[in-house]
Amino acid sequence: MAMRPRIANKGGLRQLLQLLFYSSLDPVFIAIDFERATFITNNFSPRSDTQAGISILDTRDFNPPFRKSALRLETYNFVTGSDLYYTESAKKFLWGTSERIPPSKMLKYINKLICRDRNIVLVGHSLPGDLAALTSLGFDFQTSIISILDTTNIAFELDISRSTLCRLLVELECPKSTARLHNAGNDANFTLRALILLAIKGYNMQELDTLAKEDKLSKIEALQYIATTPLPGVRRPKKRKPRKKQIAMTWSLEKQEEIREERRQRRAANTSLIF
Repeated sequence: MAMRPRIANKGGLRQLLQLLFYSSLDPVFIAIDFERATFITNNFSPRSDTQAGISILDTRDFNPPFRKSALRLETYNFVTGSDLYYTESAKKFLWGTSERIPPSKMLKYINKLICRDRNIVLVGHSLPGDLAALTSLGFDFQTSIISILDTTNIAFELDISRSTLCRLLVELECPKSTARLHNAGNDANFTLRALILLAIKGYNMQELDTLAKEDKLSKIEALQYIATTPLPGVRRPKKRKPRKKQIAMTWSLEKQEEIREERRQRRAANTSLIF
């Protein structure tokens, strides 16, 4: 029988801020997301077309001296099932190449990314389904897992009532691509970005000693950089040039009459040339 999580959804904003800004535990934040999690809990039935996404933030990367430009979230996407399902899901993945694996190896590939000699914080958005999938796979919640954080709960603590990941990303002004959501690897990355921005928002809302805050400004700046870095391979929409009619609407009445008079004169000149 798969073991039950020891600490499910008990972490909140206070614990997040403690772990990210004040703790000496040097935790590794690991966001996890499953697509079609119920297939996993049903032993990959009725189909085995599923995905597991992992995104990793190692707080040791912020130990001085660090280069902000070198900071990034390591993100992975594992896909099981049919050729067609793999092809379609792989097209969406933004952070490299999706890896196709057999269902029986999913837990093995997840565990390969989790350093059990480190303090691990599991992260997710609306986590119950993902935790159920991990439990069904036989994931070890006892070793090294020091906290489980749900961005849905933390957003609620900050009076951000956004039930979906997409809406939360909009609220936090986090770069996202709606067309690339519902890919496990992408969603794990976006969830970790959301967690970072929630932490920064929560930190800035606190009344902290000025000196202590100054000591952490570089870390906050680096975290902000990670969470708002533009998405790879996603073009920003081009700014449309205003139409002539829209431009004309910004002119004064005198300017509009001047333009009309110039046009009348040009038409009159053209008519005289014809005759």
